[in-house]
Amino acid sequence: MRGDGKLAVWRVDVEAHLYEVAANREATSVTSVAFSPDGNQIVTAGGELTARVWNAATGRLLYALRAHSNTVRAAVFSPNGDWLLTTASGAAGIWDAATRQRLLLLQGEGDLLASSFDSTSLWVTTVERNGVLSSYACEVCVGVDELLELAETRLDATGRELTAAERGHYLGGG
Repeated sequence: MRGDGKLAVWRVDVEAHLYEVAANREATSVTSVAFSPDGNQIVTAGGELTARVWNAATGRLLYALRAHSNTVRAAVFSPNGDWLLTTASGAAGIWDAATRQRLLLLQGEGDLLASSFDSTSLWVTTVERNGVLSSYACEVCVGVDELLELAETRLDATGRELTAAERGHYLGGG
């Protein structure tokens, strides 16, 4: 990272400069850079409302996430590569890396500085400027079977069943 909003990528094993990209279009600072677990993508954030995902080999912009209403300070991939986590001053967003859809917004009590996934990709931890550390179960960070099980458990707790129309709408039939 450089102080002009550009990201320079090097291949250190052969000491070769691969490319340089304008990782941040609106400001002069990039505050966060992280590789995807497979090393094929890089996510950058800092100084603007957007996190960007790049092809790690070529430096080509793959997509941008208009992440928050405040400056995005950090962005990371989950250890399994399925999710992206963005951090702004008041919230952390969890995104589906394949669909690029934000699935959940975790509202912080104060000024969030950073967030991260645990090694299972099922828990998110945030840290605030005042030192408060919070941990959240990421119920959306599971597969379809686990989501259906969670939905059934929550529905059972209400004491009612889905109507045929609801079952068709939400579960695709059955």
